[in-house]
Amino acid sequence: MHKFYGFPSLDPFSCESANQAVKAEKIFTVDDDGFAQDWSEYPTIWLNPPYSAGFLEPVVDKLIFTLDSAAIEALLLVNTDHSTKWYKKALRRCDRFCLSEARLAFFSPQRAKEGKKQNANNRPQTLFYFGQNPTKFKEVFEVWGMVCRVD
Repeated sequence: MHKFYGFPSLDPFSCESANQAVKAEKIFTVDDDGFAQDWSEYPTIWLNPPYSAGFLEPVVDKLIFTLDSAAIEALLLVNTDHSTKWYKKALRRCDRFCLSEARLAFFSPQRAKEGKKQNANNRPQTLFYFGQNPTKFKEVFEVWGMVCRVD
């Protein structure tokens, strides 16, 4: 992500420990309620939201609403699950997407605090891109996986 657009201006579903890696200029924590905030003033948005049941469709809906009302660029990292409505919505709206070749392990602040090993993810990921630089997205992320477009 940093190779693509530097440090994002917003990570709307984050925490201080996760932002040590993301380095977003602004984060919204659980207490801030990212859904209740206006994302349109942030030109670059990084989204790696919780994958809890029922959470991702509102995330995708909020992102699409923001994309339709503001000139923003966004990266959305999620588990690959083409059987869901939210995945299909993101797929139809994105400008490119990358199917990861490897499964990513995600940082858990709680596990780190307890001195436990980070859990490996048991699903592959998709990185969706929404913006005006699909060629750059392909150049940066083709080393990570297969970059595709929807026509």
